[in-house]
Amino acid sequence: MQTCTIPIDTAKVRLQLQGKAVEGEGIAALKYRGMFGTMSTIAREEGLKSLWNGLIPGLHRQCLFGGLRIGLYEPVCIFVPL
Repeated sequence: MQTCTIPIDTAKVRLQLQGKAVEGEGIAALKYRGMFGTMSTIAREEGLKSLWNGLIPGLHRQCLFGGLRIGLYEPVCIFVPL
């Protein structure tokens, strides 16, 4: 699942950072426009592989969060009765 969502997350982050840069500088030409436009611009300028640059940290995050959720489920259920 993570391999499918990483390109979308990469594009989202680029759009967010572009918005911050535009706020700070006033009016500037937008490099990225829309989700698919951003993804195609990244693939064209940096190569298709660059859309998956955050895959390894994303998988680490998912393993950590999944492990915490599974490992803490029972103790939390005992501590906080439903």
